[in-house]
Amino acid sequence: MDTVRKKGSGTWDYTQNRWELKKLGIRKTPKQLADALGKPVPEGKIASRPYWDEYLAAFQRADAAEKRKRSHLQERLRSLEVIIESLQAESRDATEFIKERQYVLNLPEWDIDHADVPAIHPDAVGELKMLGLEDDELAVRVFNNHHVKKAPVKGGVKQEADAYIDTKKGKDKSNQRAAITLFVQACGNILVTEITIDHYRKFLALLKKQDNWNDTSKAKNQGRVHTFLHALETDHNHPMPWIGDKRHMLEVPEGDKVQYTIEEVRTALANATGIARTALLLGLNCGFTKADIGELVEQEHVVNGGTHISKVRSKLRHKQTKVKPVWWLWPETKAALQFGVTSKDVEREYTKLREKFKLPEQKALRKTTAQVIEDHVAEYESMLFRGESKGGTHHKNYIKKYTPEQVAKLDAALKTARKVLFGVE
Repeated sequence: MDTVRKKGSGTWDYTQNRWELKKLGIRKTPKQLADALGKPVPEGKIASRPYWDEYLAAFQRADAAEKRKRSHLQERLRSLEVIIESLQAESRDATEFIKERQYVLNLPEWDIDHADVPAIHPDAVGELKMLGLEDDELAVRVFNNHHVKKAPVKGGVKQEADAYIDTKKGKDKSNQRAAITLFVQACGNILVTEITIDHYRKFLALLKKQDNWNDTSKAKNQGRVHTFLHALETDHNHPMPWIGDKRHMLEVPEGDKVQYTIEEVRTALANATGIARTALLLGLNCGFTKADIGELVEQEHVVNGGTHISKVRSKLRHKQTKVKPVWWLWPETKAALQFGVTSKDVEREYTKLREKFKLPEQKALRKTTAQVIEDHVAEYESMLFRGESKGGTHHKNYIKKYTPEQVAKLDAALKTARKVLFGVE
């Protein structure tokens, strides 16, 4: 799927088959990009986009360098660069200083209203204000030097965190980044071998303040940080015995078991049309969420002559060992199947249905069928429906997943679920 375009990164002109950034007066066809970069550039928007981004970045670096040379606020710019580098090395927000740097760079050469004095590091503001020295250039330089931290050349927590996150894929990568960045903030700009329990306690304090994370997310992110720290222990021979201490562990609350009632299922079935009906039936029949539906490809996922769908769940695609369940399609599902539908389409259309009839969210359909199979068939078939298996050596090393016999068991379970949910044979 095409990545989201950032503001100020240009647009593709379909009439001229070229990239352009109007505010800077830049217009480049793929051939012109190839000439500028000195390497082949493929035609088309999506294929040429990385090369456009590369060219734009080089242009903006050169433009900033030229503006920096012309600026009469050299001291201000130097101090801003140092502060930005220091804050970024500690995974702290440097947005305010980046904006000011851009503002200074864009000042006309004849501007005389701005004094060329150093910017103040945020950690030095309080101290300078308390001493009444915020207008003393020498004091600002001294206090800035005290707070500015350069990134360690090797073995720094931030460098190790970046390298670790780069090994992750998919949604897991963004989750790992959110959790581990919080720990980096707690540590600041230090070496791995300097991590102590005090840094970990500071991380826990920051974790508890994250109002945008519920208790489950906080507990999971604590676990992600623990896994990262165990890797650091091994790689750097730096024991951290306090990892996993029960006194520090956050409890994972029991998940919400939001499900549809039989009446709600039949209400939805009687009124859902188009994409909403596709999402309803694939949610009940296969446990698909909007992300799964958005990935469906007929030639790839419809199997056994059209009687079944087989697909790795979207949220598990990053796993090294991938489980690929096989679901028998109900007649209603086969009739409603659509391909090329995006997750945004599903979200939009299903929201209309659920708001009109006051229904639970789409992902609750998966839990509904899992519960029906658990109650009316057996736990094992419910696990087959969810695409999961029991842990332990037996299931990990001895038992294959979705053999013909297992698929037959799930087929039978889905027939039972259809009867319970729809009231049909």
